[in-house]
Amino acid sequence: MLELVDVGPRHLKAYRDVAPDALLAELEGAAARLRGARVLHVSATPYGGGVSELLRSIVPLVNDLGIVAHWKIIRGDERFFEVVAGRAGGIPLQMAAGTGGILVDTVEECANATLSLLNDRDRARRLGQMGHERVKQQFLVPRLVLDELDLLGSLEGSWAPAPPAERFASRDPVCGMALDLKQLHPERVVDGTVFHFCSEQCQRQFSRHPHHYLGAGSGG
Repeated sequence: MLELVDVGPRHLKAYRDVAPDALLAELEGAAARLRGARVLHVSATPYGGGVSELLRSIVPLVNDLGIVAHWKIIRGDERFFEVVAGRAGGIPLQMAAGTGGILVDTVEECANATLSLLNDRDRARRLGQMGHERVKQQFLVPRLVLDELDLLGSLEGSWAPAPPAERFASRDPVCGMALDLKQLHPERVVDGTVFHFCSEQCQRQFSRHPHHYLGAGSGG
């Protein structure tokens, strides 16, 4: 049974003094042609990333326009995170090839990668487990709030960040993912400190701009 997300009410009239009148009129005209239609949005989480934030605004506005819209959540185990995805936008950061799925560039690569996961269930399970953990560590709202507070603190100057060796003792300095150091991870030594990474992609990104992640004055 899919879980219904309660988005509460939101009204188009709140945008009367913000959005152009022509845009609102066009929107109401489009809605009139669809009035009575039923729409169901399905996603994996009601919180976090861009999709959920958009749906919290869009779904109640669509309802206000006379279209019956619902948003429901489908829960998944590790198999849900056995992903084949295109190498575009923020997807490479979210997945980090080999750490949460397989990144592809063409339809043929997508087909081959999908078949490889269907034929190698052990590999698919490993990718699913790593992808599940990566989402938990890096892309849930508490992590985003922590990043926000770190940024605000650095801008306000009320606190200085801990030294890099302490800050990233068991965390990827690029994506922030917590790491189990009992397992093997790509690594890079800077000024005598060993930094560990969730994937070769994060290691390469760090190697190009180490000062960006460690602060000015760090070695290259």
